Amino acid sequence: MPDKSPVLSRRHLIKALGATMGIYVSRVRPQERADTAPSATPTISVDPNSPRATLLGFVTDHQQADQVRWQKKRGDVDGKQQCQSCALFNPTDANVGTCAIFDDRQVPAAGWCHAWTES
Repeated sequence: MPDKSPVLSRRHLIKALGATMGIYVSRVRPQERADTAPSATPTISVDPNSPRATLLGFVTDHQQADQVRWQKKRGDVDGKQQCQSCALFNPTDANVGTCAIFDDRQVPAAGWCHAWTES
């Protein structure tokens, strides 16, 4: 009696994989984006202890920046380098705004990080 077990060809495998990915992209991915996309009024603030913030020397008060480690801040004798005067800062009200470096999360206007760029 001949063996009637199904044979999976490469073509069948690729079709099945394509169908699976199509379902994933059309159903799962949009839900993930909706959950993680920044809203018009973000409520998530940057955690100063997060890896990115630590790497960039982020502080919530520019006067607390480590001027020994960050030569850029050491040269800021007049205190101009603050989030509110950075080209990457987008103010949302008088005391906070969003920052492109931190995925549009909230940062205080008086904060500072090494990514500060003159606007």
